[in-house]
Amino acid sequence: MIVLGAWAAAAWAQPGMEEGPASSIPGLAPLSEVAVLEVPRAASVESRSMTGPEDPNGPFVFADPHAVRAGPSSHGRWEVAADGRTAVWRLRVVSEGAVSLNFGFARYRMPPGGRLRIHTPDDGEVVGPYTEADNEEHGELWTPVLPGDEAVVEVAVPVGRLGEVELEIGSVNRGFRDLGEVVSRSRASCNVDVACSQGDPYRDQIRSVGLMQFDGTRGCSGVLLNNTAEDGKPWFLTALHCGFLGGPEANARSVVVYWNYQKPGCGSGSGSRSQTQSGAHYRAGYGAADIALIELDDPLDPAHGLFLAGWDRSGSVIGFPVAVHHPRQDLKSITPFSEPAVPGSDAFFASEWTQGGGTIEGGASGSPMFDDIGRVAGVSASIGHGSGCRGGRYFAGRLGSAWGSLG
Repeated sequence: MIVLGAWAAAAWAQPGMEEGPASSIPGLAPLSEVAVLEVPRAASVESRSMTGPEDPNGPFVFADPHAVRAGPSSHGRWEVAADGRTAVWRLRVVSEGAVSLNFGFARYRMPPGGRLRIHTPDDGEVVGPYTEADNEEHGELWTPVLPGDEAVVEVAVPVGRLGEVELEIGSVNRGFRDLGEVVSRSRASCNVDVACSQGDPYRDQIRSVGLMQFDGTRGCSGVLLNNTAEDGKPWFLTALHCGFLGGPEANARSVVVYWNYQKPGCGSGSGSRSQTQSGAHYRAGYGAADIALIELDDPLDPAHGLFLAGWDRSGSVIGFPVAVHHPRQDLKSITPFSEPAVPGSDAFFASEWTQGGGTIEGGASGSPMFDDIGRVAGVSASIGHGSGCRGGRYFAGRLGSAWGSLG
């Protein structure tokens, strides 16, 4: 079966534009008087030393988790704004020396008119707002990263709805490695930006690839996949070892996808992590090919200009494939291969890249291998020993071999 993909706009229920920070609401205490939750530095320092060198064949590990139970019922206090109509709860979360912070809410239920917003103390970067539209059946919410070692968690709700708020932070995830450009670029210098000429034949397909964060601590790549109904359902294909070997549904709930995180020019400009969506359900996986299929919780935002990639499950030899990926969870890159992708006796394709053609690094796991005409034929699984900027050996799970398990 061969399917080519496109996507038409659908209804979208992700957070909208922010109406303004609590600091702009008259009648609230200054931020210096807001309660503080401290996340110990020692936990991350120890984790970083234990993690050791990055595994090029695994997810990119950028943070360690710190379990907490914190929310309006246990920390901080509610304040009523000067208008008498708006109740606000805030909590400062501080983890000295952290590169970044992100949050897993074990319980999230927001009433009509309420919103959750997480921001740096200077309001320079904001996550959210999350609203009633982000209430999910599983009751969880996981957030993108914020740079730095301090964040303010903030809820604003109509006074009459205050008792309907259900909110508990279950995990504060403390960054100890750069997540792309949170602090500085982390990918190898030989990576090729998708805006370069190598990406010209794959302009639509590039829009289907996303950076996937899971468990608040690790990351891979993945691709939006079309289906034969062409109904816009947000299927997302990635590697099984990207969190879905054990506890796959729990890890799917923690998924955050960053869209269009790439340079606007070839070697110029900087990427933005502002286009995100959170939450998914695990649908299927096939261990022999290291392939997993999840369904994102929410419809795709038409404003993000995304593309549902077509696919080919025939398993035929592919002339000169390419991989589009997020190396080390950094800016989106493209790697053209110098040899045909040949299906082996197992469930994988094998190919190679040469010096000057980019590279494959940790974090590229789960990225699509596109065939000559832009269809997904495989999913990046591993690379050979010693692979890098001078070239290397590449292995991708064959979509066709996994098809019976994904159907």
